[in-house]
Amino acid sequence: MQTTETLDLTSNEERLPMRLSQELWASMSSVQQSVYRRAEALVQFLEPIRQASIGQLITTGPGGEVLRALEVLEGMDLVNIEPGESGPTVHLIAVPNDHVSIVGPDGQKRWIFIAQPLDPPELDPKRVN
Repeated sequence: MQTTETLDLTSNEERLPMRLSQELWASMSSVQQSVYRRAEALVQFLEPIRQASIGQLITTGPGGEVLRALEVLEGMDLVNIEPGESGPTVHLIAVPNDHVSIVGPDGQKRWIFIAQPLDPPELDPKRVN
């Protein structure tokens, strides 16, 4: 029987929230896991519309959890939060792609987060080979 602290990987998602590895997921507390689940839900909510007010996002779940999830998304550079006419607006700019483990020169394992931008970067044609 599965505990509430782990996701059922046979669900429709077939992956952990925010593309976390099983190792990272297992190292998180149940509170952290809940915040990352909420962050994944916010990405799914924002993906088709690309932007929403914080007021709209607060209606998707418990206010404190939504705000903590927004902090996670902003820390991962997946969203920009900007002032708007009716309050702050959240813009989805990238989606999670992967977490890759590396071993640093000190022998410590570290994780690199990889995100996929939703829009290609604007490049000056003069700067392209």
